[in-house]
Amino acid sequence: MVRRIHERRLALAVGACLALLSPMAAAAGEQAKDDGPATVAAAEYAVPVEGFMVLTGRMEVGADRRVSGYAIDRAAQVPDEVTAFLARQVANWRVEFDADVAPPSGAVRFTVRLRASPIGDGLYRLWLDGVHLDEPLPAAQRLRAARMGPPEYPRSMLRIGASGIVYMQLLLDADGNVEDVFAEQVDLTAVPADPADLPRFQLEFTASAAAAVRRWRFKLPAEGPYARARQAVRVPITFQVRPVAYGQWEYLVRGVRGTSPWASGAPATAGAMVSTGVQPVLPRMWVVVADAGQEG
Repeated sequence: MVRRIHERRLALAVGACLALLSPMAAAAGEQAKDDGPATVAAAEYAVPVEGFMVLTGRMEVGADRRVSGYAIDRAAQVPDEVTAFLARQVANWRVEFDADVAPPSGAVRFTVRLRASPIGDGLYRLWLDGVHLDEPLPAAQRLRAARMGPPEYPRSMLRIGASGIVYMQLLLDADGNVEDVFAEQVDLTAVPADPADLPRFQLEFTASAAAAVRRWRFKLPAEGPYARARQAVRVPITFQVRPVAYGQWEYLVRGVRGTSPWASGAPATAGAMVSTGVQPVLPRMWVVVADAGQEG
């Protein structure tokens, strides 16, 4: 079933996002109020604006590897239709582990990213973009950041109020130094007058993020699965003018996802685009999703 997801509020917010940069974009936003899909048309293609929401919580995993129970953090702040959609999704989740990972005896922290795509007539389809599980490890076995200086906000983006999220992959050496970087995906909150300029917007955020993370340093644990070994991690870097409240939709132009040389073998449903912190590119436990695109 397709639901009306706060139709007027979502359409107005999409219109405001588009109106940041050009008269053409503003017109596209107004059209979204009547016709549903919010796009900025170019000569040969259009750029869709979608709603995104990141939620966190805890879940219990049964002996059959199914989710036996779960709770969303600050559930009162989450829209009812989102809560209902997530309940249907969780009912189909199964947790898988690497051979050397023991099934968790207690609650497991999880993060999900949801997407609302306009389909016309003021209707939006809900999708599950990804799931990340926080492997329950003792503090001594966790990867920690020793130095993470913030990136510089690109001045040209700041002037127009544009923000974005750069999902960076970092290749670390055995001492915790950043050996190489890869921009896996860049999501934007604003659309240029000419959609052909989108890559330039993405590159500005990517360049700033890459310059910052190359100076970062991590403390690798002395014991456990991540002990002093060359490894790849993923970190989302957010450039944000105004924070988005928990349980509220954020309106983004979703970037194309690339694959780094270090992600070979990663589970397709591991939920790359959801983490709010440092996570391994190759997780040791993950969710198998029966139908990530179920309508909400």
